[in-house]
Amino acid sequence: MTTGFLRPGVARASRPRRRWIAAFWLGVTAAVGVGTYRYLRSPALVLERFEIDGTKRARTRDVLAALTPYQGRNLLLLNLAPISAAVERVAWVDRVTVSKELPHALRISIAEKTAIAFCRRGTSLYWLDARGAVVAPFDPRDAAGDFPVVSAPDDRLPEAAALLLALQRRFPSYAASVSEIWALSSGGFGIMDGTLRVPIEVVGSDAPEKIRALFSLKPEMDSRGIQPRAIDLRFDRRVVFSGAFGGGKTV
Repeated sequence: MTTGFLRPGVARASRPRRRWIAAFWLGVTAAVGVGTYRYLRSPALVLERFEIDGTKRARTRDVLAALTPYQGRNLLLLNLAPISAAVERVAWVDRVTVSKELPHALRISIAEKTAIAFCRRGTSLYWLDARGAVVAPFDPRDAAGDFPVVSAPDDRLPEAAALLLALQRRFPSYAASVSEIWALSSGGFGIMDGTLRVPIEVVGSDAPEKIRALFSLKPEMDSRGIQPRAIDLRFDRRVVFSGAFGGGKTV
């Protein structure tokens, strides 16, 4: 019986075929790559417009100015982090969410800072946010609203903002009457309100409770004819009335 064998020519004949198959798929891959590259670089994915929402105080023209350098870029390849950073530098912008709306748009969703007061600098007023940061100059053409005025060095503005927020949380009826807060060189803050109508000097941490206690003393103050020119609440278990009986006397 004859034993079959594989002739060498048969094995060698399969190599060109494998080379042809490899070349075929290499060509397909290259064609797909070139097509993809051309598509990605084509006008089909060019950034043409911006859809902006969430702006009330932030000016749309300022947001668009921050976005203009990115117009005309390829949307699919666009890195969104620098865009968010650019918009966050616009006045009043606190947080930004940027998303792609293929094929031609970016959606810019803005969360704005919350103004709690005016900050006085010289003869000018600026908006102050809840973190004690100066946001933007006050434009008299804008609606002012009912905000107190804060006068303090920049490094004490966060403390002044914290004091106002504490009053709003823990003694809201009184906070609504506050017209001015200023930093004292001797420590703490002075407050002027539309209820007592005299300067009140406080330390921020316990101001709401001490002012509330002061209001509980008001009937007794009125019955004794105590009409101070200033009230100092910065001491433990002691209230200092300045000029309570005229002549600048302190009790």
